[in-house]
Amino acid sequence: MQAAVYGARSAITESEPLDCVGHIAPQSLRIEQFLPRGISLVKACHSLRGFDAARFVFDPGNEPVILPAVSNVSTTAGGSLDFQLHGERMGVRGECWVAQAAGTYFVAVLQTLNPATGNGIRSIGGWGEVYYKLNDYTTFYLGYGIDDPRNQDVGFLTMGPDPNDPGQRTLNQVAWSTIRWDVSDFFHLGFEVSHRETHYVNPLASDEGLLFHFASWLDY
Repeated sequence: MQAAVYGARSAITESEPLDCVGHIAPQSLRIEQFLPRGISLVKACHSLRGFDAARFVFDPGNEPVILPAVSNVSTTAGGSLDFQLHGERMGVRGECWVAQAAGTYFVAVLQTLNPATGNGIRSIGGWGEVYYKLNDYTTFYLGYGIDDPRNQDVGFLTMGPDPNDPGQRTLNQVAWSTIRWDVSDFFHLGFEVSHRETHYVNPLASDEGLLFHFASWLDY
């Protein structure tokens, strides 16, 4: 009687790319240091990622037999466009991007490779946010972000049929509304309501929810 066990690993086969594509996350509660007005930055990156799948065959009473590994190399690549426009009381900022095999750079909903094939996952997405200063102390924000991996590139997490396997994520999106109150030059308060939605290969695992966040922080 023989039993087969499959193992896989991901490895960088070329130098890691520098700061690449960005992230999808509400910005207003975490960062409020606006950069100069206008289009700010275009970023791109490129590298290679390797995927090795090795098969181990165990025969009771004998030494394990390791069959040759099947290798597949995928390219990590991406590009993004950041934009910021700021007026006296109102402004807009955001980012749009495309990427492949770049889950470690917060795209494709943190997914890099298809676990079954070892191929890189392609994804598009971005986020945008509008703000309006109600007065000198209060600012209102409204934003939306989406991360959309290519459905043909994702799969299930296990080798065989498993009803409990949700599969990889096929879509992640969030919309938020935030209000910020500058109590003083160094003390700030913020409250945020966001709606978040995540889809999986198995549609029964998809879910959504409404979240409430409160934050306070000091500048020093």
